[in-house]
Amino acid sequence: EDMGNSLYNSECKRKSGKELENIISKKLIGLGIPTRLKGYKYMLSAIEQVLEDETSLEGVTKILYPDVAKKYNSTPQRVEKAIAWTDNGVELRREFQDRKENKRPTNSEFISRISAYIKMSA
Repeated sequence: EDMGNSLYNSECKRKSGKELENIISKKLIGLGIPTRLKGYKYMLSAIEQVLEDETSLEGVTKILYPDVAKKYNSTPQRVEKAIAWTDNGVELRREFQDRKENKRPTNSEFISRISAYIKMSA
């Protein structure tokens, strides 16, 4: 397996699934994402999957959303919509937006940036 292509570095690799989930959860809560939102658990799962295999970001609608949906007995469309609304009411995406473009990041950019942020601070 090519580890160069994975955000899931040796630091994250040493952590159990539960530990990784706790790290992600703490970061999301720290970023102001309310745990009561359905999108929260979808976001958590999506980030966990991206940390394990960065290539799932290449096919967000073909790989990531369907995988998360399957885990929660939902549909990829519902997952996408719930993640898009995860930051509703919080100025979260502004922190993760492209400074030059000054526009909200897409779901996949958002997941990618949060994953990278978690990887760097893991």
